[in-house]
Amino acid sequence: MHLEHKVRLPDHDFAVAARHKLIPSVYAACVINPDKFTDAVSYSGPTYIAIRSMKHDSSTAFTHGHDLERLRSVDSFKTVMSTPDGQVKPIFIVASDGGPDENPRFPKPLQVAIARFKTWNLDAYLTGTNAPHYSAYNRVERRMAPLSRELAGLVLPHDHFGSHLDASGKTMDTEKEKLNFEKAGTTLAEIWSELMIDNQDVFAEYISPNDTAVTPDEPCAKWVATHVRQSQYFMQIVKCDDCGCCQPWRSSWRTYFPQRFLPGPAVPSHSNEGLCVPEQAWYLQLSSPILLL
Repeated sequence: MHLEHKVRLPDHDFAVAARHKLIPSVYAACVINPDKFTDAVSYSGPTYIAIRSMKHDSSTAFTHGHDLERLRSVDSFKTVMSTPDGQVKPIFIVASDGGPDENPRFPKPLQVAIARFKTWNLDAYLTGTNAPHYSAYNRVERRMAPLSRELAGLVLPHDHFGSHLDASGKTMDTEKEKLNFEKAGTTLAEIWSELMIDNQDVFAEYISPNDTAVTPDEPCAKWVATHVRQSQYFMQIVKCDDCGCCQPWRSSWRTYFPQRFLPGPAVPSHSNEGLCVPEQAWYLQLSSPILLL
């Protein structure tokens, strides 16, 4: 508990006024632990938190795209995301929850993913989400418990620079309101940035409403048909072999996946010998560790 920030503990936790809340967007990297027998993807890694004002900002697919670009300049994420020459690693894998601002089958998350795919010159951009009632298995959820624990008994004052509300709880000074939100968000960021989760850094910051997210151009339908495959819980964007369309491959993805895209699950069939698995089963065994991400 951070007594230096604690003011008092009220009997109720009702919002002081309408939309007087902060929106944290949490991004967790999962490092690969080198092992003698296999390289396992862990649940541990650096954490980044973008805090926004619910009153003056929002959480959308476009703000998440802004945050992904911001990750490149966060020191603890540089070694996870980038190659030694500063480029984003050629294969980018995202696991998200099923919210409409992150679900891979919705148009705006696709729009943002394509923009990142092109800007970063990726070979493959893969994003998946858990089925309903299984969001607890999302790796970000493992970081939420330590973050929530730091909030026990904490009250962030809404009037550090003086009250911006009248007696009815309505805003009477917009500029002072923004300053108060920024102070509360910055204080929360300081608290969370002091944490270490699994001996990994946590970096939190308040995002000003003035730092608006850029809306990328809508993708060409023909380009999408060539490079994108979407399903209920999974989306993949993969380069093509046309040099006039995509830059040369940066990884050996094409060697391991000659059909470019990850295949769908194999459907076994019954035969006189019993259950028969299709011939491409070896191919699915190769791709399954990536699908589990």
